[in-house]
Amino acid sequence: MKNNVRGSIIILEALAIIITATLILRIKANKDIVPPVITFPEGTVSYTQGDDPQVLLSGVTALDERDGDVTDSIIISSISVTGGAEAIAVYHAKDTGNNVAMAERSVRFTPN
Repeated sequence: MKNNVRGSIIILEALAIIITATLILRIKANKDIVPPVITFPEGTVSYTQGDDPQVLLSGVTALDERDGDVTDSIIISSISVTGGAEAIAVYHAKDTGNNVAMAERSVRFTPN
């Protein structure tokens, strides 16, 4: 009788370990690790030094395979003048899994 109880306890412990491992694997398998995709409209965009950088967001979208449209999360993190009449605007977008996308766009730049 004592051996039967011990055997049952061992079987229950093994089942608990298997169930726990299965749940952990399922949770990890469902984790969102893919960032959104930032898309720019066609055509050239212009930016004048001192203007509100928000003008550079016009028509820019961010889509995520799990969250869908995350365009509202887009920010412009920097605008760097590369020389002459060109600058590079750096955009970031984030989904609910905290995955961050980064994209750069060349813009026509006019100094103030």
